[in-house]
This record gives sequence, C-alpha cells and structure tokens, in this order.
Amino acid sequence: FGDVMERTALQTLETVRQGDQAAVAGLSGSLPMQQVVEATMAMESAVKVTVAVRDRMVEAYQEILRMAV
Repeated sequence: FGDVMERTALQTLETVRQGDQAAVAGLSGSLPMQQVVEATMAMESAVKVTVAVRDRMVEAYQEILRMAV
C-alpha cells in the first residue's frame, strides 16, 4: 500500500510540474494555448484526486482513533 501511495504521489508531483512548465511556456508563446489548457486541467484533476485521497485517509484515521479498545 505504501509503495502504491508513493508512486501515486510522485506521478501527481510530475503532473503538477508539467502543468507549471506548460503555463510558463504558454506565457512565453512557445506552447499553443490548447496544450496549456490540457496540462492545466490534468494538473487540477491530479490535485483534486490527491486531496480527496488525503481527506479519506484522515477520516479513516479519525475513525480508528474513535474505536474502543
């Protein structure tokens, strides 16, 4: 499970970096606007999924803390 989470986090980080690079390239005019939009949308989607997974993990942890021993 830890390996899967690590790989997912690394993929998300790479997607965010690519989105940032695309935004900078779009501002300089070296990348078409369509590719900038696609990279930005991929970045946004990756961040939303990561936040949703984090929220679920926090909820699960809090539920475990509420369990009676």
